Amino acid sequence: MDFSISEKGQDYLKRVKTFMEEEIFPIEEQYHKELMAQENRWVVLPIIKELKAKAKAQGLWNMFFPDEKYGCGLLNSDYA
Repeated sequence: MDFSISEKGQDYLKRVKTFMEEEIFPIEEQYHKELMAQENRWVVLPIIKELKAKAKAQGLWNMFFPDEKYGCGLLNSDYA
């Protein structure tokens, strides 16, 4: 079997890595501090809602959906 990443998959991989570097890693420590300060650690902090909106705006949400109507239409091998 060929498990190579398609051109589209490579583009998404690059975009996700950029999103992680620019949006996730810089707030990671503060996020954990805020979460540990909560009485209920299962709460969704506002920053997660903001990051979700940013990811959606960049087309980086629901990437596992196989069609472009609901996700980005990545192949299973790309998503993996």
